[in-house]
Amino acid sequence: MKKNYLKRFAAWATGLKGNIFLYARLRLSALYLLAMLLVVGVYSTALFFSIRANIIEDFEDRFEQVDVRSKALVRTLDILEEKIILADTAVLGLMGLLSYLLAGMTLKPIAVALGEQRKFSSDASHELRTPLTVMKTELEVALKSRELSAAQARGIFASSLEEINRMSALIEDLLLISRGQAKKAVLEKLDLAAVAGAVVEKMRALAEEKNIALFFSPGKGLVRGERRFLERMAINITQNAISYTPAGGKVAVEVKTGNGIVLFAVRDTGVGIAPEHLSHVFDRFYKAAGFHESGGTGLGLSIVKEIVRLHNGDILLNSLPGKGTEVIVTLPEFRP
Repeated sequence: MKKNYLKRFAAWATGLKGNIFLYARLRLSALYLLAMLLVVGVYSTALFFSIRANIIEDFEDRFEQVDVRSKALVRTLDILEEKIILADTAVLGLMGLLSYLLAGMTLKPIAVALGEQRKFSSDASHELRTPLTVMKTELEVALKSRELSAAQARGIFASSLEEINRMSALIEDLLLISRGQAKKAVLEKLDLAAVAGAVVEKMRALAEEKNIALFFSPGKGLVRGERRFLERMAINITQNAISYTPAGGKVAVEVKTGNGIVLFAVRDTGVGIAPEHLSHVFDRFYKAAGFHESGGTGLGLSIVKEIVRLHNGDILLNSLPGKGTEVIVTLPEFRP
């Protein structure tokens, strides 16, 4: 029987090490409990000898007969020892439970961060693997083909170039996110209206190609920011608006200042976003149904959110399916 229990315990311990967070939680709980055990042990020992000295002194005054006093003293000290041991056991049991809960609370942020990191790595690997698979398949087919025309070769090259551009954009987005998390933006006085105006001009050709009217309403917009980050923010939001607006639609970009904040807003008359997707639009690699046409990486809005956070701002997204989307970014106004 003992061997079976030992085998079961060994199997449980081996499996426990595979669950790094449960294993770490138990180890941390044990450390907490050990520290509490030392404190309780020292305190209880000191308390016992202190009370023992008082009892002995009291009994010497109360009992004149040595035998009676000795028996009463032994009985009283035994009861005191039992009571202290029971109290310590109860306290340590409670402390053990509290240690386990405290260890869980301590490790929870780490567990969440690691889970997000694993998901991010998995999603990034999947996104990078897809264009590589497409290129590999096309090139393998081309190599197996005995007769490959110039037009077919150009088509394969064009497709491969498109996939390479897609990977390049994804890698650039991943680098921007990692840099944004690794350091704070270097903030300096910046005219957000000028940055937004330059972005609108860059996006005008894309809007005209899709027969979309692109408007810009510049206003005062002095903020503390890093130009390349805020430019990327404006590009991502404006490009999204154009990408998801059908021909004949409108996209309006606005910058204005009021009540100590600078507002950057982009409003479109596009396809909109269904309510069940609104809470996920800033998640990395999240692509709602009907949002695959632009061939994006799924990182655009998550990058925007990270940039806004680095600039101590807020972002709000409102949308109605079939009626359009409004993205509003508010940043603190520059104060000399």
